[in-house]
Amino acid sequence: MQKKQIAIVIAAFSAAMTTNVFGSNRFESKAAYLRKKPNIIFIFTDQQNVKAISAHGNSNLMTPNIDYLVKNDVSFINSYCTSPVCGPSRSSLITGRMPHKTGVDYNNGATIKEGVNNLGEILSKYGYETVWAGKWHLPESYPQQKQIDSIKGFHLLKFYHPDSLGWELGSKTDKPLADAVLKFIKNYTSQKPLFLCISLHNPHDICYFPRKIDQYPNPCSSAILPPLPANHQIPLDEPELLSNSRKRDHYGDELLLSQKNDETKWRSYLWYYYRLTELVDAEIGRILKGLKEKGMDDNTLIVFSSDHGDGMGEKKWAAKLSLQDGPAKVPFILYFKNIIPATGIDNQHLVSGIDLVPTILDYANIEKQKGLMGLSLKKVIEAPNVNMRDFVVTELALDPFDKTLNGRMIRTNQFKYIIYSKGERREELYNMSDDPFEMKNIINSLQYQSTKIILKNLLKGWLKQTEDPFLTSLN
Repeated sequence: MQKKQIAIVIAAFSAAMTTNVFGSNRFESKAAYLRKKPNIIFIFTDQQNVKAISAHGNSNLMTPNIDYLVKNDVSFINSYCTSPVCGPSRSSLITGRMPHKTGVDYNNGATIKEGVNNLGEILSKYGYETVWAGKWHLPESYPQQKQIDSIKGFHLLKFYHPDSLGWELGSKTDKPLADAVLKFIKNYTSQKPLFLCISLHNPHDICYFPRKIDQYPNPCSSAILPPLPANHQIPLDEPELLSNSRKRDHYGDELLLSQKNDETKWRSYLWYYYRLTELVDAEIGRILKGLKEKGMDDNTLIVFSSDHGDGMGEKKWAAKLSLQDGPAKVPFILYFKNIIPATGIDNQHLVSGIDLVPTILDYANIEKQKGLMGLSLKKVIEAPNVNMRDFVVTELALDPFDKTLNGRMIRTNQFKYIIYSKGERREELYNMSDDPFEMKNIINSLQYQSTKIILKNLLKGWLKQTEDPFLTSLN
């Protein structure tokens, strides 16, 4: 990112601080919804921590448009990606299967294996117009850049000249993407219901902060830098596999390049991260406004999420590739005017990226497909006191050049258990009710040995059920 582009980022966020642009009238009747299939819009960002939303209680940024969705329907904040890295998580979002089932474990050029249908393929068979707009990353980040006109299951929306520079930067691509989406929505005349995936790039640009740190000057003295997180220090009992990750000069080198950051640099990292998030929120606001002006908000399910989170300086972790909550938790918001109750934040239910497909199919009145591993959230939205599941699992594959380096996480309402494939101190256990920042690993506490056994057995059962090869490491 050039200095000129940094200046754009710094300046643009203030212009992006608009009020929410989605109207407040909610007049579509449930009977009308049941008479026709809804349009479905899936909007997702890249690398957005679930905490990077002002409606979730973060006063260090303003995201008025995402906030509108939070406040006017339901936001699941105990939502975990299936893997804290782009390609694997994206493969799960659009197939409803864990990465070890999609065949995409790394960002290394893998494609979803044959025979695993994605959401576009499924919905197109049921009469939907299926369109993909923006970043793909399975494997090409932007297929259009390589003169590819369509992707499996979807028409590909053109939005950026293939010879243009800046494909790697959301600050370059997100605005023209939103422009193209707005034009498409305005001109949409098909009688088919629409399934539109809008894959925005930011706040992923934060990856360039450690890689080109000299191009990211500390904000001016008048800026109030965000405070460091309470768990900023690296724990003394950190698993060896994670400690070694801090030395890796490939595949997630943001971590290595961040280790010499002082307090000001870490706080500046957060400042830029929040500004990039505000920029993408502004583009989301434009899209929501376009839907309203077209009249498509009356019978449209909108889902908002992200492929994975960001360490945000917790335990001095930058970017992704960790099973701690920063990289592993993501937003998961559903908005459906007058259909989904405006309940706001839901911190009760555990949600996974594999739930997206069955949830969308449920709201589209389409039967659940074979092979799906997730659950529909419609049931708990309509009956919040229902216990949908007892746990979620997240996978981690750390290095495509050493495929023996893996981990698995299981999270219940109260506890999180993590186990890695090798190394010293390869197990972690946290009481998330008392220790939400994961600061005290209680794996060796006599008080919690029975809890450890229960969680390990739950994980073992899941690995067996899903034919996860990590099962051989669970000894």
